Parts: sequence; structure tokens; C-alpha cells
Amino acid sequence: MPRLELLGALLAARLANKVKAIVDLKRPPQVFFWTDSKITLHWIKGSNKRWKSFVSNRVTELQSLCDTSAWAHCPGKQNPADFLSRGVNVEILLNGDLWWKGPQFLREVDFPTDTGNDDASISLHDISDELKKTSDYSPLTFTVLNENSFIDGILKISNNYMSIIRVMCYVLRFIHNVKNIERLTGNLTIKELQRAEIYLVQQDESGILRVGGRLKYSDLSLDEKHSIVLPDKHPLTLIIVRYYHLKYLHVGSNALLYHIRRKFWIIDGRNVCQKLVFQCITCFKNKPVLESQIMGDLPRERVTPSFPFCYVGIDFCGPFHIKFKNQRKGVLNKVYVCIFVCLSTKAIHLDFVSDLTSDAFIACLKRFFSRREKSSKIFSDNAKNFGGASTELKKLYKMVSHPNETLANFLLSENIEWKFIPPKSPNGGLWEAGVKSFKHHLERVIGNAHLTLEEFLTIILEIESVLNSRPLTPLSTKFDNFETLSPGHFLIGRPLTSIVEPDLLNISENRLSKWKKLRNIVNKFGGCGKKII
Repeated sequence: MPRLELLGALLAARLANKVKAIVDLKRPPQVFFWTDSKITLHWIKGSNKRWKSFVSNRVTELQSLCDTSAWAHCPGKQNPADFLSRGVNVEILLNGDLWWKGPQFLREVDFPTDTGNDDASISLHDISDELKKTSDYSPLTFTVLNENSFIDGILKISNNYMSIIRVMCYVLRFIHNVKNIERLTGNLTIKELQRAEIYLVQQDESGILRVGGRLKYSDLSLDEKHSIVLPDKHPLTLIIVRYYHLKYLHVGSNALLYHIRRKFWIIDGRNVCQKLVFQCITCFKNKPVLESQIMGDLPRERVTPSFPFCYVGIDFCGPFHIKFKNQRKGVLNKVYVCIFVCLSTKAIHLDFVSDLTSDAFIACLKRFFSRREKSSKIFSDNAKNFGGASTELKKLYKMVSHPNETLANFLLSENIEWKFIPPKSPNGGLWEAGVKSFKHHLERVIGNAHLTLEEFLTIILEIESVLNSRPLTPLSTKFDNFETLSPGHFLIGRPLTSIVEPDLLNISENRLSKWKKLRNIVNKFGGCGKKII
């Protein structure tokens, strides 16, 4: 019916223009149009781009034929045209003035140009059928920002996420100091940083958009239970992804997505992370081209359940050049990194070795056994696999295999079996992959810089923490299953980069769940250990 009303209005406009063209008047006549359809009047006075083709084309033609201000609303009871469309009794037609003289308000000297037209009385349901369907927007977006908006200006300052957060902190601090007597001064606080971050990612004045899920009563933090939803193509999202990629030492796309999902849930996040890692120039330069390898059966130590570092693969990496603080000149010293890889849990242990003597390597083994647990078998490459460049591994082979060497006697006294893989075999792929992963992060972090011993130790331990927090299984796409298995779960029960659990010692046990009780027992055991020490 509204379409028919619109066709009637268009016909009236066409007839009015034809009459004006035929009748020769000294001055152009002023024509007024009246309709009892509020929907038609809403279409005529509104934009023609909001509607579907049928309504849009006719509104466009109608607006070109006459001025929209010439249209006004006429109540249905005062519209004589209703007599023709609805029908009327003959007596009413003869005795009434509506058909013969028109509506009462037209007989006044200054009749109103609008009688009771109210767009508020038109509901969205009445016009929703003719609204044009648009797919160029998403309900999961940030606050609608124009090109010169404040947030866009903040994002153009830097592509470093923490720099943007700090700038936002000082902006909010300035606003606070202007409005309040108590002024905020000094260094930025954690609360200010969190407030600035929330301000940047909030959807509108109501707050931020988070995912749902069924983890409401879990012990996880709010960000882990209900991650903040971010759109995939927003500039701030790309800045956040780049920040996490650099923070975790140029991790791959799978591990990058895992670290991000502990706080943010990016729409199509896997593709976003893969695209950023692919576009990272540093990662692209250091990514080697690998050949495919025919895989054989896994050895018994790889498929037999055991405690962490029961069966270990060992390899040397280096030399690396470092400097000591007490040196007057920039003389560089060679050091090596010994990599221990658990064959069962894929956990990695890194430690430095000052030289290739048996005493230095035995000290490294003692530190490893003290921090982890004594291994029953140690595997390494066979010295016949290497050329002249691998002198350090040949020395290692000689130290272990020769019965008179100090290292061989130490292993025998500790009841540790040392095995070499067969010559020219690919059985050492696990610890070779550990060397590759270690160099992946080390080369991207230090580049050509020469570090001190303390700085070098700090870097390799941070790399160890990142490698032991890498996911061993594919990440789930469900927002209520963000956690994945990592080597850190076998070592400390969680990734080494995870958030610290809350203190449960001061909470009554009858208020704790089964999992919380278990964690409370572990915490109490740790407290007893501290008292004994």
C-alpha cells in the first residue's frame, strides 16, 4: 500500500507540471500537494539513497519535479480523495462539504502548510522493508572516527603500542588535572596505563566489547576469561599485533596468536598474525628455505612417557663473542651455548659454556642437573657427521668416548648413559630444531651487537622462557578454549610467560573449589619450604 501511495504522489506531481506548462500565467503558480500517507511523506522529504530501487527511483523523479517543501500532510478524515478509493454513501456525499468544497483548513485565508506531520510516529518496522541492505559495516568496530579525529591523530604519532599508551596517559592526566584540584604528577602508574588502554579499545561510551564463554567462575583473569574483541583491519589492531610480535622476540604466527588471545580476541586473528609475520622484514631475512625430509619411526625415548629431561638431546651452539665490564679495551671473548632438549616434553634448557674444556662442560652439566633433574640418557650428534668447521663437537665426542677423559668418568659415576646417533642419520632433528629456534630469536634480538656476560645470560634465559611457552598443539578457534599445551605445563604447570596466580593462603578452604584447594596445597608446601630454609 505505501508504494501505491507513492505512485499516486508521483502522478500528482507529473500532472501539476503538465498543467503549469499548458496554462499561461503571468507569474509561476505556487502549487501545494497534500497526502494522508505519512510514510510517503517521509520518503519524499528524506534522502533517496536510503531506499531500495523502486522507492529510490520514484522519490528521485518526484524531487526533481517539485520542491519537497510543497508537500504536507492531510489527515485521512479530511481527505476527499478517500471517497473515491474507499467508497461513500450517496447521502453523505450530497450533504457533506468535504467533497464539494475541500477540507476546512484550505478555506482559511492563511492555511497551514503542514498539519500534524510527525516523523516520530513512523516506526522502523513501517519502513524497514524498503531500507537498502548494506554490508559495508560491522557491528564489531571501534568508535566511529572521522579522518581528523582525536584517536586517529594519536595513532599517527607512532606505530609503537607502548608509546601510544603513554601519550594517551599524559592526555588523560592533563584532562584530569584541568578538571580536578588534586593534580597527578610524577611517573605514570599501572592504573593510568590500564585506563589509557581501555580508552583506546573501547567500542563506545558504554565500554569495551568482550567475548562470552563459560569461564565466568574460573580462576583466570578477566582478560583471559573474556578477551577484548578487536576488528581485524583497524590500525590499532595491527599496532597491537606488531607489538606482541616484537615483545616475544619475533615468534611465529601460531605462538603470536596464542599470546595475543590471552588479552585480545581479534576477528580472523590467525590470518592477521600470519600476514604480519610474513610482512616482517627481520623474519623474512632470517627465514631459511628448507628441503622436505623423509621421516622415519620415532625412537623409544620419544614416545615413552617420562618426567621432564629424563631423556635429553644435547647440542652446542656458537661461538658467540661477548665482552667483560672490567676490560679496558674492547677485546671480545668466545663463549658457547649448550642446548638441552627433553625428548618427551620438548622442553628446552639453555646454559652457557665458557670454553670447550671438560671442566667447563662438567660444570654446565652439574648446573643442568641441579636446576632440572638428573637424566638417565643423553643423546648427541656423532662427530663423523661434521666437517672441519665443527671442532667443538669433535672435542665433545672425544671427551665422552675416550675412557680416560674426565667427562667420561663423571658420567659413569653419575650412572648416566651417553649415546651418539648413527653417522649421517637425521635422528638429531629435535635438538637441531632447538638450535634453530634459539638462533631465530637471538639473531633478531641482538643482531651484530656485542653484549656483556650478564646481558648475554639474560637474553638466553628470556629466550628459554619464550621457547618453553610455545604451543605444542594447534590453537582452538573457540573463545572459551584459549589455553593450549606448552612445555611450561610439564615444568611449572603453566606457560612461563603466563600471569601469576592469585594468593589463596588467606582464604578459607570451605570457600575454595577443588582446583583452588589443589593450588592452595601447592602454595602451602612452598611456604613450608621457605620456613625450613
